[in-house]
Amino acid sequence: MNFLFHDIDFTQFTWYCQDIMKKTLIVDLDEVLVEKAMLIRVNEFLGTNHTLEDIKGFRAQDLVPTHLKLMFLEYLLKVDFYKDAKIIPTPREIEILKRLNDKYDMSICSDYITPEVAWESGKFCGDKLALIRHNFPFMTPDKVMFVPNKKCLACDIQIDDRLSQLSPFAKQGILFTAPHNAEITDSELEKQKVIRKNSLDEIGDLLL
Repeated sequence: MNFLFHDIDFTQFTWYCQDIMKKTLIVDLDEVLVEKAMLIRVNEFLGTNHTLEDIKGFRAQDLVPTHLKLMFLEYLLKVDFYKDAKIIPTPREIEILKRLNDKYDMSICSDYITPEVAWESGKFCGDKLALIRHNFPFMTPDKVMFVPNKKCLACDIQIDDRLSQLSPFAKQGILFTAPHNAEITDSELEKQKVIRKNSLDEIGDLLL
């Protein structure tokens, strides 16, 4: 088959080259783009009124007594996990996210497997997709990933609220400040070559 140089659509070719040359950016969902979902469900289940101030240094689900944990997880399978949850980005930060999405090959990645109810955990994917579709419509379905463990992720930049979820294959890890990680020291982050950012505004200043 003869290949003719003039057959190439150079506009599409240029777009393709620009796209594959973009750095990859992976952004976590829970406690980075949306917060208080777990805390709301814990309070609902226990009949308590805990606030974010009450969970500094640990996660909201740790408030559930051990003997009630399985019952709590079964409860989560029956409710809309993100009902009444707070969307973290301000309107200004939503615009920052859109600009990041334009500049980078950006994906939202969320873990969803809860070991005690592993086979039923797919339900949470539906909750997460509905939240993303409603609040971040510029993130198309092909830009959303659900994984049981983020340690296998390879990317240029990864943003997460959990130090344990930052992949060793990410060239730059960014810890997003949340109550449960507030006590992680700068020296500990420095040892792991991770930087801390407190808001999407700060992330925009760094990456845009």
